Amino acid sequence: GYAIIPGHTSVQTLPAEHPFTKSASFAKYTLAVTRRRDAEARATSVYDLFGPGEPLGPALNASVDAFLADAEPLRGHDLVAWVTLGKEHLPRAEDV
Repeated sequence: GYAIIPGHTSVQTLPAEHPFTKSASFAKYTLAVTRRRDAEARATSVYDLFGPGEPLGPALNASVDAFLADAEPLRGHDLVAWVTLGKEHLPRAEDV
């Protein structure tokens, strides 16, 4: 078997109704495991960060929340590990 041991990462602190929380539901989870499905190749739409007020991901059933909603058993199936890695960028003089 495999072991995924996530370290410290950033934490989603926005309220559930915030547009960014809706468009990037994966950020609520450090690790989520679901059955592998061809139709669930992305955890969001590529356009969601450009128009977070009306995210396409949930409408297209492309969100980790939607993938976890059915609570399917995992044993004996191919799995996908949705691992969220935090990224923090501290601006420096070179960025200007």
